[in-house]
This record gives sequence, C-alpha cells and structure tokens, in this order.
Amino acid sequence: MGFKFLIFSQKTKKLFFVFFILLLAFLFFRFGFNSEKESLENISSENPSLFFHQILEEGITSGDVEAGIKIMKNRDELTEFWKNINFSRPSVSLPEINFDVNYAVAVVSEMKPTGGFYLHLEKVEDLEDKVIALLKESSPGSGCFTTEIITQPFSLFVISKTDKEIIFQTEPDVKDCR
Repeated sequence: MGFKFLIFSQKTKKLFFVFFILLLAFLFFRFGFNSEKESLENISSENPSLFFHQILEEGITSGDVEAGIKIMKNRDELTEFWKNINFSRPSVSLPEINFDVNYAVAVVSEMKPTGGFYLHLEKVEDLEDKVIALLKESSPGSGCFTTEIITQPFSLFVISKTDKEIIFQTEPDVKDCR
C-alpha cells in the first residue's frame, strides 16, 4: 500500500496561493498594528514637551451618542462615552489614560442612512498658537454597495493637555466604487 499524493492543477495552486496571501494580509491588518497594547498612563509624562496623540477607537455606532465634539477631562466622562459607543460590546475594557497630562477627545458625526461612512483622525498639528486636529470623513460614492442600517461614525483619541485653542477640521473623502 503506497501513499497517494494530492495532485493539484496549476489553476488550483494559484487559487490556494492567492487565498493564503489574502489570509495573511487580513491577519496582519487585523492583529498586526496593535499587537503591543500599552497603557496610556505615562506616555506623555515621559516627555511633556512633546505633543502627544493616539487613536483609541474609530468606528460606527448606533448607540445613544450626541453628534459633535466632546473633550473629556476625566475618567467619568470617558466612562460614560465608552459605555455609549460599546453598548453592544460590554466586555470591551476602558483604556487607561492619565488625565493629569491628557484629554480624551471624541468626534462624532451625524447619523448616516447607510453603512460606508467613516471618520478617521489623519493628524494632529501643534502650532505656535493653536492645535489642529485633521479628520477625514469618508462616504460611499455612486456605485458603492452599502448596508441598509443607520450608522454614526466616530473617532476617539487622546491628546496632550494644552491651553491652546483646539481646532477640528474635517476633509470629505468620497470613495469611488466603480
């Protein structure tokens, strides 16, 4: 009795290879960027002269969240917001933030009629007299397939405390799906 080896055609081998590459790409993008979750407790205290920012969470919610900008200066305010955006995922833990040197900032869009809308913090610029937070608001273009559900995009991030005026700018970004 001998072993029979599976023999695949060239086309089947190519399909397996493409599938394998796509699987690796998915795993890398899903788990690769935040593999070292560090506490935000002391990041800014190490060098207070550096202006710090970090995205905590971006996504969509259909919870009871008021649209607009909310600058949270203590853990209680963050806890209330966190419960609202994670109402369907109560096991998601609240990040540790040192509110002595940081603010938590939430930017929440108006409700949208479908999926395909996103809000992303592009960058934070610390200028001489002000801080500018630039956000990109993506929306589906014509020809895009979207889910039929009311959504509300948000971006939640941490920035260093500052006495400067904080200006929020939003750039539209329409996705072309044709």
